[in-house]
Amino acid sequence: MKTTSLGLILLALTTASCAQDELTFGATAEELTMCHTTVVEGLDVASFQGAIDWAAVHASGREFAIARLGDGTYTDPNFAANWPGIQAAGMIRGAYLYFRPTVSAATQAAAIADAVGVLGDGDLPVTIDVECMCPFSTPGHTCAVGGVGCVTPDESNSILTDLLARVEASTGKTPMIYTGAWFWDGGSYLGGTASFPGNALWVSGYTSGCVTVPTGWSDWQFWQYSDGTCSGCVGGVVPGIESGADVDRNRWNGTLADLRAFASGGATPTPFYGAAYVTQSFPLSSAGTVQIRAGEAATAWIELRNSGTATWDDHTRLATTVPRDHADPFAGGDWLAPNRPAGLTPGLTVAPGGSHRFSWTWSVPPDTAPGLYHEHFGLVEDGAVWFSDPGQGGPADENIEGVIEVLPGVDSGVPPMRDGGPIDDAMVATDDAGLRHVVAVSGDCGCRAAGAHSGNGALFGLFAGLAVLVIRRRRAG
Repeated sequence: MKTTSLGLILLALTTASCAQDELTFGATAEELTMCHTTVVEGLDVASFQGAIDWAAVHASGREFAIARLGDGTYTDPNFAANWPGIQAAGMIRGAYLYFRPTVSAATQAAAIADAVGVLGDGDLPVTIDVECMCPFSTPGHTCAVGGVGCVTPDESNSILTDLLARVEASTGKTPMIYTGAWFWDGGSYLGGTASFPGNALWVSGYTSGCVTVPTGWSDWQFWQYSDGTCSGCVGGVVPGIESGADVDRNRWNGTLADLRAFASGGATPTPFYGAAYVTQSFPLSSAGTVQIRAGEAATAWIELRNSGTATWDDHTRLATTVPRDHADPFAGGDWLAPNRPAGLTPGLTVAPGGSHRFSWTWSVPPDTAPGLYHEHFGLVEDGAVWFSDPGQGGPADENIEGVIEVLPGVDSGVPPMRDGGPIDDAMVATDDAGLRHVVAVSGDCGCRAAGAHSGNGALFGLFAGLAVLVIRRRRAG
């Protein structure tokens, strides 16, 4: 279809998470194509992606995720984990239902109400995924489910209208519609006869240029621009998703602040605390542990980025978890308290987007029995809230973990062993604080990726389920 150019607009590059090239706005009487440079990157997923490490997804630069909650009468088995997981990682979350025109509006609305209840700050409006309307039917794929024959386009439109009203009433937010001009305006389906301009548009269109906006809308709020695998699509592995590249990519039209305001229903969003992994003092490794002799000590640090909307201050502390606030047996002399390894010094603040390095010392008592000891930490705003509480942005209580391998003390008479051989002085270094710790063992480093273990025990992992995480994808049955 020939497009008549209406002009070329160059926009300043002020992207929140991703930048595109200059935009063109073009249109004819039949179509309107739109794209924007100021965008925020996100994903949408379903059970196809399997279990997802949302902290890793967030650390990769994605700020929102929309998870499938169902398909007609089918409940997505991964939604129960994805819905709270997205929020716990500090991301803006959304949910979508794949619309089936042969299932009553009441049945589909009830499924949505059961899954998400009343939406709050940080929750996007529920999306109704409209890409299956009667009489659409191909071999092996039909929009009719439940043994019901296909209904007419007018009947489909009526059920969709009813569903949108019911969802708005139960969730408290006007639902969005997901569709594409390739479907919405197709003569074999709705043929551009339906119009819902009051519902925000999540448009589908896999193109490297501008996307065509369906009839009835003047612009898009979200754009699904790639599934990561199609010819010419933007691809590449997404950290935290087991299926790697096999996941839908999306963009929000605007800044991150705009997105947060949209997710709060236009009101000023309630500030929340969140953290994302940046780096740590020990490199990740697939083998080896951080080893400390009984009676000695070692230093460690982890750098985290403020991914929330609340500013960190001198009440923002790294704290013991699993269980929360337990007295740590390896608390060093520099700890704020036996349950608080580190925090911000008085007067120091970290605004959203800024980073801070939390540093501490592990001190192993001389009488500690040799073996593996798992240490867990989380962030807390003392006197207010834990970062892992509902409505906050994590990390989860179990995500920051260290595994200490205690070796016999120097005077124990038992030579420490590693990978079949003794540890000698060449493997030990003394830091600026006068603390001795193992720095190299057979080429191993002292950190681990989430869930990884070496052949002789465990790998040390100061990572915030934030660092090395694992994720997945979307589409209907």
